[in-house]
Amino acid sequence: MKRNTTQKLVFLASLLMTNLVCTSVTQASDISIYRAAQTGNITLMFMLDNSGSMGSTDSTGVSRLERVRSGMIDVLAGGSGVSALSDDKIIGLSSFYNSSSGYVLVPARALSTGITDGGAYTAKKPVYKSYYASSKANTLSYSSCTAWTSYETCTTWGAATTSPSSSASYYEACPYVNGRACRLYYNNATISVTDQRTLLLKEMSTWTGNYSTPSGEAYAEVAAYMLGTTTMSWYSCGSSGNSNKSNCTTSLTSAPSLTGYIKETSSNDTYYYSVTGSNKKYYYKFGAPSGSGFSYSVSTSKNDSQTAYASPLTTDNAECSGQGIYLLTDGEPNGASNSVVQTLMQNALTSSYSSNLTCSGTLFNGTGARYTGNGWNCISDLSQLLLNRSIDGTTSTSQLNPKNLVIKTAVVGFGSDFNGLTSYNSALSQAQNVANINSSSASVDVKNAAKWGVYGQGGWYSGSSSADVVESVNSFISSLATDIPSVTTGSSYIPDDQLNPTVVQNYTYSSQFQPTPDATYQLWAGNLKKYQVLDGYIKDVNGDAITNSSGKIVDNYDYWSQYVSSSATNSAALKLVGGVKANLPMGMTTAFVANRKLLMNRDTSGAATATQLNQISSSYVTNTTDSSRGYLLSLLGYIINTPADTTSLPTTTTALGQLNELRQVGAVMHSSPVLLTQSGTIGSSDGTVTTSNRDDYILFGTTQGVLSVVDATTGKEKFAFVPNEMVASQKKAFLEYTTTSGFSTSTYQPFYYGVDAPWTQYSEYVVQSDGTMTVGSGIGTSTGVQMAYGGLRMGGRSYYALNLQDMNAPKLAFRIDPNTSAVYYNGSSTSYNELSYMGQSWSKPTIGFVKWNGKKTRVMFVGGGYDAGGTNGDGSFDSTTGERTGFSGYEGSSYTQTNNIGAGVYMFNAETGALLWWTGANATNANTTSGVGYSTASNMQFSISSQIKGIDRNSDGLIDHLYFGDLGGQFWRVDLNNNLSSFDKDLFSKTPVRLLNLHNGIYSPRFYEMPAFSTYSNSGTTFGVASIGSGNRSLPRFNSSSTSYKNDAIYNIYDKDVARSDLYSMTNATYQVCAAQNTGSTVDCKGAALNTQNATLSTLGQLTTNANTTAVAPYSTTNGWYYYFTSQLIQDAKVLSTPIVLDSDMYVTTFDGSKDGLSGDCGAGVKGESYVYQFCMPYGVCTAAQITASTFLNGSGLGAGIVSPAVGSNNNNGSNRALISTTGSLAGGASKDYSTPLSLVPIRWYETGK
Repeated sequence: MKRNTTQKLVFLASLLMTNLVCTSVTQASDISIYRAAQTGNITLMFMLDNSGSMGSTDSTGVSRLERVRSGMIDVLAGGSGVSALSDDKIIGLSSFYNSSSGYVLVPARALSTGITDGGAYTAKKPVYKSYYASSKANTLSYSSCTAWTSYETCTTWGAATTSPSSSASYYEACPYVNGRACRLYYNNATISVTDQRTLLLKEMSTWTGNYSTPSGEAYAEVAAYMLGTTTMSWYSCGSSGNSNKSNCTTSLTSAPSLTGYIKETSSNDTYYYSVTGSNKKYYYKFGAPSGSGFSYSVSTSKNDSQTAYASPLTTDNAECSGQGIYLLTDGEPNGASNSVVQTLMQNALTSSYSSNLTCSGTLFNGTGARYTGNGWNCISDLSQLLLNRSIDGTTSTSQLNPKNLVIKTAVVGFGSDFNGLTSYNSALSQAQNVANINSSSASVDVKNAAKWGVYGQGGWYSGSSSADVVESVNSFISSLATDIPSVTTGSSYIPDDQLNPTVVQNYTYSSQFQPTPDATYQLWAGNLKKYQVLDGYIKDVNGDAITNSSGKIVDNYDYWSQYVSSSATNSAALKLVGGVKANLPMGMTTAFVANRKLLMNRDTSGAATATQLNQISSSYVTNTTDSSRGYLLSLLGYIINTPADTTSLPTTTTALGQLNELRQVGAVMHSSPVLLTQSGTIGSSDGTVTTSNRDDYILFGTTQGVLSVVDATTGKEKFAFVPNEMVASQKKAFLEYTTTSGFSTSTYQPFYYGVDAPWTQYSEYVVQSDGTMTVGSGIGTSTGVQMAYGGLRMGGRSYYALNLQDMNAPKLAFRIDPNTSAVYYNGSSTSYNELSYMGQSWSKPTIGFVKWNGKKTRVMFVGGGYDAGGTNGDGSFDSTTGERTGFSGYEGSSYTQTNNIGAGVYMFNAETGALLWWTGANATNANTTSGVGYSTASNMQFSISSQIKGIDRNSDGLIDHLYFGDLGGQFWRVDLNNNLSSFDKDLFSKTPVRLLNLHNGIYSPRFYEMPAFSTYSNSGTTFGVASIGSGNRSLPRFNSSSTSYKNDAIYNIYDKDVARSDLYSMTNATYQVCAAQNTGSTVDCKGAALNTQNATLSTLGQLTTNANTTAVAPYSTTNGWYYYFTSQLIQDAKVLSTPIVLDSDMYVTTFDGSKDGLSGDCGAGVKGESYVYQFCMPYGVCTAAQITASTFLNGSGLGAGIVSPAVGSNNNNGSNRALISTTGSLAGGASKDYSTPLSLVPIRWYETGK
C-alpha cells in the first residue's frame, strides 16, 4: 500500500475547500521595522585628590598633581595618540575643599553644554621638548609640536632634531625620557570658556594641592550630589519659633516647607525666620555638620532654593544609562572619625535610606589603617548602597538609595605605594581580584583603596603617569556603557502534519532572533524553539507564557531546553537559551570526529559539485586545498580569527580542538519550519485519527546560510546543508556574527540573508509489515518518498531539492541555478535559457501532480522571482570578493519595473528538476527550449514572488488551476489541461487570465502573498472566490500623503469561469481575455467567452466596514468586492499574509507601520503592530448575530511586528480549528472554534456548495 498525500481517498476536514496554511508569517525582506536600542547617558563625576602629598615629586621630576592635571587635560582636550571624550559625555568635577571637606567645583553636564560668562583661562601651548635620546647620549635632542587641538594641546610631535625649530617663553619639567631629565617648552595661550569642556579645562589649569585627605567626607559629598540630596542637616527652632537661633537644635528627618520665611546666612549655616512687628523669630536651621562641604560647592550644582544638590541623574531609561564616581588618590584617608563620615553619608542617603548605612565595614574596614580617623567602614557601606546593594555586597529586592540607580565607583591609586598590587583584571571575578589584593604586602590603606574600586564595581587602577590617567578614565567609562540587550522577537509556526493531515499538532515552533540595527553586523543571530499549544495559548515546557501582553518574549524554557547536555559549558545558562542553539553539536569527539554533520555541494578543492554532497569534517585541517576552509571549520563550532589566512589555520585536529567554542545559529526570519515525519503508526480514538511512535524532524533555514534538520523531540541537529554558493556570497556569515561588518544603519543593507526562504516538503508513505507508515521501504518492493524543496529568498536565485528518505544519508536530488541557466541532476546539468529570466527565489514551492506527456507527473510550481536590482535581480556584488553589496529594484518605493525579471511562473519536474513549462511576458517561442511548454502572457511583466496557489477542480489528484498575483498590481489565473493524452504545448495551458488589473505605474498595489481560494453557490451556479491582499512587503513602513496612492486592501474576485464544465472545451479563439472592461454597473465582456477578467475597482463593490450587513457586491452585477485598510497615512496598513478562510469566515491580517510596536530595553524593539479582521464570505455581508458575537474579530491586536495567527487547535487531540496567536488570546475577541468531522473528499469539488 502506497499512501500519497494528494490522492483522492484521503481524510480531510469538512471545512471550506481552501488550503489551510498552518503557519505564522514573519518579517518582511526589508528589516527597517526593527528599532535600534538607544544608548543612554554616561554621567561621571571626577573626585580628585588635591592633598599636599599630590604635590610631591619623585625621580621623574614631575609632581603627581602635574601628571594628573596633564592626564585630565588630555582626556578633555585630546592629545598625541589620545582622543578627547565625546561631547555627549556628562562630566563633572569635585575635589577636597580643605583638610576636612569635599565639594563640587563643576556640576556634571554634557561636555558640549554652552557656558556663558565663563571667562577665560591660560593654557600651556607646547612648542618643543628637550630630552636625551638615550641613557648615554651627551647632547640633547629636540622634538617640536607640529599640530595642536583647538585647546592648544599637542596632537603631533615631530622627529628628533639637534636644535629647536622655534622659541618658547616658558618651560617645565616633563616625565623623564630614558631615565634622564626632560623639559617641555611652551607659550601661554588664552582660551575662552564657552562650554562645559573648556570650563573643566579651566579648573584643571589652576588645580593645586595643599590639604590632608578627607576621602570619606568628599565621597559623601559627591554621593549627595549624584543623588540630588545634601550632607547638611535640618533643625527645628520650636513649633512657635525662637528668638535665639542657638536653640535651633531639634533634628528633622526631611526638609520643611519654607514658604513665607526669610533666609539668613551665618557662616556655613542658614536660618529661616519671620518678623512680626519688632519681634524676630527663628523657625528652622539648615546646618552644616562637621565635614560637610555643601556650602562650599558652587551654586550651580544646587537647586533653586540652595537647599539640596540638583542631581545630574535621571531615572528615565535608567537601565540604559551609566553613572559613576572616579576617585583618584595617592594617600591614606585621615582627618575624620567614622561618626563624622557616617552623619554626612546618612544625610546624603536621606532618612528613608540612612538606616542601611551602619558603618559596619563588612567588605573592608579601617582596622590596621595608618590613621584612626579614616572612615573606611563607612566608605565600604556607602560603596554598596550606591550600587543599590546591601552593605555586604549582596543583591537586594529593596530600593537602597534615593535614586534607585546603580552608581559605580572606580579608584585610581596614584603613586608608588600601589605598585606592589596585582593589577585589576575585569575578566576575573570580584572574589579573585580581592584575593589578589589581599595577597600583597601593601598597607591596609592601599589595599582598602583598591578594594574600594573592586567592590564599587568600577575597578581599581594603578597610576603613575598622565597616560595612566587617560587609560583608567577610558576603561571606567567603557564599564559605565550599559550593555543594552537587543529585543528578542520572532514568530511561531504550526507546520502541516503530512502523516496525519486530519489534525493539527499541539506544538508550535518559534523563530527567535535579536535584531541589531544599531550595529554594522551583516549577520543577526537567532534560535528556533519548540513550545506547546495549550487551550489556545502558546506555553513553555513548564506551562508558562512565552510573551507578555504586548508580545515581548520573556525568559522561558522551551521543550528542547530539557535535552541540553549537563556536561556542556554553562549548562544552566544554556537551558535558558534553549532551542536548537543550546543543543547544537559542537566540537569533536575524543576520536577527533566532528560532532556536527555538515554537508555541502562542494569538493575538498573548493569547487562546486553538481549534486554530490560532501561532509565538511574536522579532517579539513589537513586533507583539503580549499582556500575557504577556515570559514567552513568555524561552522563546526570553532572561533577562527583569521580564516582567510590559510597559513594561520590549525594544522592538526588537536590544535583545532583547542580553539574557543563558537555556538551560533543565524536568524530564522522568513523561513517557516517544516515538519518531516519519517515514520509513525496510524490509529484512532473517539472518532479522531491519531498517530504514535513518530520519527519527526524539523527543517528550517537561517540567515547564516545553513539549512538545518533537527530532531523534533530533542532539538538536536541531525545534519546541516550549506549551499556552496553561500561561500562566494557570504562566507563571513559562518564566523562569529560580531565580526561581520558593512551593514548600514541607515539603509539596512547589505545584509546576510542566507537560506531565508520558506521551504516545503512532499511525502509518500508505505506500510511496513508491522503496520508502521514510513517514507522508507515497505512491504514488498514499495518505497515511500520524502522530499524537501526550497529557495534562498534574498540569499540568491537558486532552488534546491533534497531527498530525505534516509535521514542518515541525505541526497541533493537536483539544483536549479538561474545564474548558470542550468538544472543540475544526477551529477550532470541541462541548460535552459528560460532560467535567466528568474529573479530571487522567494516562492515557496507548490508541489503537486499534472498530466504531462500522458503521464501523471509530480511537478513543482514557483513564481518567477523577485527583482532586487542588479543585472539579474539578485542585487549588486563586489567584483573582487563576490560578496553582495546591496539591493535595489523593488526595495525602492518608486521602482518601475521594465526588465521583466521574475515575471512569470515556472513548472519543473519535481523528481529531476527538468523545466517542463513556463508562462509570462518572456515566455515566447524564441525564448523557449525545445520540448518545454510555454504560454505567452504579454501583460505578465512584473515580478511574481509569492507561492503559487494550486487548485484541483475534480479531486483527481491533478492541479487544474493556478492563482497568483504580481508586484505590478495584477491578479492571475492559469488553467492547465490534464485531459491530454500526449504533450501539446498549445493545449496544455490556456492563455493566462488576468482577473484583476490595478496596474498604475509606481502607484500600483503590490501582491506579495499567495491568494486564498474558496467555492460557493449562487442560485445553483457554483463559483469561486479568489482573495488576495496588497501591501509593500519590501518596505513595510512605507506610507504616503499623496492621493495618487491607494490604501492597501483585501480584494475578493468572483471567478465565474473556474467551475464551468465547458472551460477546457473552448478553443483558443474563443478563450481570450478582453482588452478592457466596460465601466458601467453591469459586467459585459463584449461577447468574449470568459465572464471574469480584467476587473478594475469600478467593477467591484467597496465595503466600508468589515462588520457589514448590506449587500454592496451582488454576484450578478459585480466582479467581487474590496475593503481598504486605513490608518494615519495612506498605506500605513498593509496585508502581508495569505487570507485564511474557514467555513465562510475570512480572516485578514494587516501590519500597521504607524503603530508603536514593541519597545524593549532602551528603546530597542519592533516598529508597527499587526491586527486581524474577520469578513463574511462570499459577499462580505454578515448577519447581525455574526458581528455582535464575542468571537467576531474587528481589528483585534496580534502584537508587535509582522505576525499572523496560525491555524491551530485548542483541544488536546487537535481535531478542531482555531486561530492561535503568539500572545495567546486575540485582543478584542476570542477566537472562534471550527469543528472538523471527517468526511471523504467529493469527486467534484464544485459540488461542495459552500
